[in-house]
Amino acid sequence: MSDILLFAILGTGAGAVYALIALGIVVIQKATGAVSFAHGAIAGVAAIYFGVSTSEGTAPAVAAVTAVVAAGVGGVGGLLFHLLVMRPLRHAPLLAKIVTTLGLMLVLQGLATQIWNVPTVIAPAIFLTDTVQISGISFGIDRLLLLATAVLLATGLWALYRFTRFGTATRAAAENERGAALLGYSPDVIGAANWALGSMLAALAGVLFAPITALNIATLSLLVVPALAAALVGRFTSFGVTVGVAVGIGMLQSILTRFVTQPGINDALPFVIIVLVMIVSGRLIPGRGARAVARLPLAPAVHSRLRPLLVVGGLAVLGLAVLPDTLRGGITTSLVTVMIALSVVVVTGFTGQISLMQMAFAGIAAFMVSRGAVELGLPFPLPMLLAVVVVVPVGVLLGLPAIRVRGINLAVVTLGAAVAVSSFVFGNVDWTGGADGSPVPSPDLFGLSLDPVVHPVRFGLFATVVTLALLAGVMNVRRSAIGRRMLAVRANERAAAAVGIDVARTKLQAFALSAFIAAVGGSVLGYQLGAVAFTRFVPLASISVLAVVYIGGVATVYGAVAAGVIVNGGILYVLLNSVPGISAWWIVLSGALLIVNAVLQPDGIAVALRDQYRFVRDRLGRPGTRAPEPVDRTGDAPEPAVAAAVRSD
Repeated sequence: MSDILLFAILGTGAGAVYALIALGIVVIQKATGAVSFAHGAIAGVAAIYFGVSTSEGTAPAVAAVTAVVAAGVGGVGGLLFHLLVMRPLRHAPLLAKIVTTLGLMLVLQGLATQIWNVPTVIAPAIFLTDTVQISGISFGIDRLLLLATAVLLATGLWALYRFTRFGTATRAAAENERGAALLGYSPDVIGAANWALGSMLAALAGVLFAPITALNIATLSLLVVPALAAALVGRFTSFGVTVGVAVGIGMLQSILTRFVTQPGINDALPFVIIVLVMIVSGRLIPGRGARAVARLPLAPAVHSRLRPLLVVGGLAVLGLAVLPDTLRGGITTSLVTVMIALSVVVVTGFTGQISLMQMAFAGIAAFMVSRGAVELGLPFPLPMLLAVVVVVPVGVLLGLPAIRVRGINLAVVTLGAAVAVSSFVFGNVDWTGGADGSPVPSPDLFGLSLDPVVHPVRFGLFATVVTLALLAGVMNVRRSAIGRRMLAVRANERAAAAVGIDVARTKLQAFALSAFIAAVGGSVLGYQLGAVAFTRFVPLASISVLAVVYIGGVATVYGAVAAGVIVNGGILYVLLNSVPGISAWWIVLSGALLIVNAVLQPDGIAVALRDQYRFVRDRLGRPGTRAPEPVDRTGDAPEPAVAAAVRSD
């Protein structure tokens, strides 16, 4: 009993930090309706800055104030970020807002890695570290002081939003932006102020957490998951409930550390809480009034299937035939990325279900290939079939939450699932082999070796064939009745259900197909790597895949091809690798490009290039000899997509 009490008290420190991050998320959601997935990264950057600057002689108070103020007014998540990025996106689809905060997460992680490299410093304590005793149990008083800080701030925020003019204006803007504007309240000013306040809370959490944790930006960025779980239970409205749940999560995680040896159980706990709340309440994040209906990313119809397949296949074969091995490796990486990117196009682009666990599907498939080939002795390509058989049911199971929730809600659920799978499954050394990874024998087909090292051209051709098959399949899905039903569900679920579309079945079909495609891509990736390590399939990898697909064009197969070209390790990366700093700063560039793309070209590079090609073609053509081609705008608004689905049936 004493151990339970001791570890519960020790867990209040981490719980208080979760609470501060969650309070920042709630503040922003109250004002703008956006959920910041970058708040963990903001806390992480603040923590690392505090630790490094104090180790170089800066006074702790000065370093703490600098970190908090910079987060509030700078472009790392506060005032400037709202004015430059979120304000132009105020009428954008939820997907654009979500990927923008994910892009900010990527930028912050990349900057922290490059600026501070591996900070092996110990941050000084902010609070007293004296030891106190309660019922014979000794512990540091700083844990209780952290808890008191979170409670006091929650109380202050409750009073601010309940009794002040600022709080009244924020509530008015959240309920009806147009009505608030008519009353003289600027939703933009309100949003900027709340973004600044929310970011300052996240930075404060990082500063307070720095003395009691390792300063690892990847780990600190994932603090957003338990914070989101707490905010969800509080329904993004109650500061008190949010703090109570966050502290409870910290205490439970600490107790589990003492009594449970299963790796990853602590990281899986927030996901379990999210799912339980979702089952009970269904709708997790409250809606808000809007001044305009957001246009969805374009999902252009595929008029010609043969031509794009010939172009992609021809370029891949030509490159494999004439380029050196380094560039051949880049082509193969691009092809594998196209496969996994197609899974994002199906589930997110066509169906509108924001999934942050695609690399988790690919990772499970890669490890199943290793198991099937090494332990079961299955010859190629049977391990790939085994991987598909295992992953598709997992995809359907993890897609079940989509029946109850969508949009930001589903993004939160799938991010929690990705963290849980990464820690609970991939973190199991007995199953994955730990840092050394699990070996994958080189494929051999009819006595012909496809070893990616010894025969890179053969393996590249194999990857090309698989990629073309998946491209053709997704094109057919887009043209089919099920594809039109997916677009109808993406556009307006209620309207789709009203005309007879089974929304739940359509969503599960999308997740099943997406998991199938990701499993194929993960299997080929496993053969390419030769040894599968869990570090390739961490949650950041899923976020990175969504980022490059959104940049390329999330609702079109051409976007998946563009994602393969620009991905880290792909052909463009290898070509530019000779430029100093490109490889080191690639994640920062990807995140920044994602943010810029979301603001300026939400349809993606592929759609923009298509429009430019048509413009140049029509300008070069003789006037009066070419009739203008109709532009497919399916997905721009609910009515056309739903009507198209009805006509197909």
